[in-house]
Parts: sequence; structure tokens; C-alpha cells
Amino acid sequence: MFNTTNFEALLNSGTLGVELRGDALPTSSIPTYLETVANTNLSMTDGGGASVQPMVGLALATPNRPMEEYLDWRNLKDAYINAYQLLFARAMVDILNTDRPTTKQATGYEEVVSEAVVLEPVFVHIVVGLLGVVSLAAVALLILSLMHRRNLRTDPSTIASVMSLVADNSLLLSDFADLDCCTKEDMDKVLAQKRYKLVNDEAGAR
Repeated sequence: MFNTTNFEALLNSGTLGVELRGDALPTSSIPTYLETVANTNLSMTDGGGASVQPMVGLALATPNRPMEEYLDWRNLKDAYINAYQLLFARAMVDILNTDRPTTKQATGYEEVVSEAVVLEPVFVHIVVGLLGVVSLAAVALLILSLMHRRNLRTDPSTIASVMSLVADNSLLLSDFADLDCCTKEDMDKVLAQKRYKLVNDEAGAR
């Protein structure tokens, strides 16, 4: 009927840390009576920035004694005893109250609402099949592109392709520097004994 552990935790910390009302006190925290402490010469903090222990205010407010008498540990003990007894008596009011309405058990139910995405099996199979075909086509295209040998630069078939290959080769261009106005017979005499080869390797086209 009475949870002593919760009650002791409430007296030590000043609060249970929850907002639900339990069987310790009508509220989830005990009154601090800081205004009582403020009217005395006592410090409002514990030295570290936190407020004084929550039972200090109630202990000072319970008896009617001058502050000097609390220097005697017996008087201070009695003040705390009165404060604890007052809180315990208030906590037991709800426990021992015989006029409170009786309770009865009732059967309840819990409703759980969930959401889901439902897919048609036929539609899913069609989509998966199309994705499979696209994936296979992409893989086949990649394999063919890697296996296909491209000879566009190693075997040029247009004058523009040849010009793009020899544009930066000064040694090769020097052989043709004076042949722009020569006849075909003169070009044959100059170039009859020379051979040129296009090479495409790691160094590029040469």
C-alpha cells in the first residue's frame, strides 16, 4: 500500500523526477519553503551553485525557535524529526483514507494503428524483370565496349585525322615544309626513300 523506497528518495532529493502522482505524496516534489530560508542569515545555496537541501526550509519552519538554538545538534535533530514526521503524516493521509471511492477492475483494449505499403505481386515481377533486362544490357554493352578494338587514331582515313596526329611533331613537319608547292614528281623524288609509321601505345599516338 505504501512505497517506502519512493518516499525516502523523495525526502533525500526533493523530487521523484516524474510527473505522475504516486503513493508517496500528492505531488511529485516536496515543498522547499525557500522563503523561510530567505528570511534568515542562512545561505540560499550549498556553495556550488545549487539550492540548499530541500528539507532545510521545512525543518526551520516547523518549530518556533530562534536561529541561535539550532547550533545545538539536539534542537536541529528535533527540527528535522518534526519535518519528516509532518511529511510522512501527509503521505499516509491518502493511504489510510477510508472515504476514498472504491475501485473496480475493468477490461480494456489497446488499439494499434500501423501503416504499410502493399505491392501487387504481378507488378513487382514485371518491374524486377525489366530491371534485370536493363542490367544485363548494360553489362553486355560494357563488355562489348571493352572488347572492341578502336583503330580510329592508329589507322586514320581522313586528312584531318592525319593532321591532328602530326600537328605537334616538328621533326616530321620539317620533311614536308618545302613541299607545299612541289609537283607530284618532285614529291616522289624527295620522299621515295622515306617511310613513316603511326604508333599508338602508352605514350600516345606518334
